[in-house]
Amino acid sequence: VTPALPTGVVVDDIVILVATTFAGGSISITADGSVSPWTAVTGSPIDVTGGEKLYVWWGRYVSGTTGPTVTPGGNHCCAYTVAISGCITSGSPIDNQATGSETTSDTSFSFATGISTSVNETLCIVVYSSGVDSNTGQGGTPANANLSSVTLRAEYETNAGGGGGSVFATGGLTTAGAIGTWTDTMVSATPKAYITFALKPPGLVQKTITDTLGLTDAF
Repeated sequence: VTPALPTGVVVDDIVILVATTFAGGSISITADGSVSPWTAVTGSPIDVTGGEKLYVWWGRYVSGTTGPTVTPGGNHCCAYTVAISGCITSGSPIDNQATGSETTSDTSFSFATGISTSVNETLCIVVYSSGVDSNTGQGGTPANANLSSVTLRAEYETNAGGGGGSVFATGGLTTAGAIGTWTDTMVSATPKAYITFALKPPGLVQKTITDTLGLTDAF
């Protein structure tokens, strides 16, 4: 599978690559395309019995128009990319992350993340899998009471092989603090694997200033 890069991607955008395959399967990036290197978000992949194995990578866009190629070990693969502007332009953009899964097959998605951001003005992301054999996206209306402007950004599903896919949603956190609990009522019952992480804004470089009294302050 070679998912396209989003239209309008610009230098220093953070590109998120999401891919799923059957539980117990494997996926590898066999060609980087125009984003290199790709780095797995800590905790990825996440596997869940009876559902999908979820992979999430990030990379920083420089130039070009070629999407990455991801190759499954077998059965099926469903993959896509999302680009996000306004992140820190060097080093890892990930502020914090957490993963989880549930083997219960139902439409209720609930992820009490248990983590907090360490900086202000972060964009929080959640990706959760569906093992449903369908070509219809399985997202409903994602919600998170701790975040502003929670929005469903992408949902891709395939009926190839055993079938499956994932849902991608975002929300803003103005002041550093708890990411809280993500919820959704999905279209069809399924076990779920999931990951959440926050992206840092620019302007977080450590600086040192010596004041007129000769005292040194770092911030």
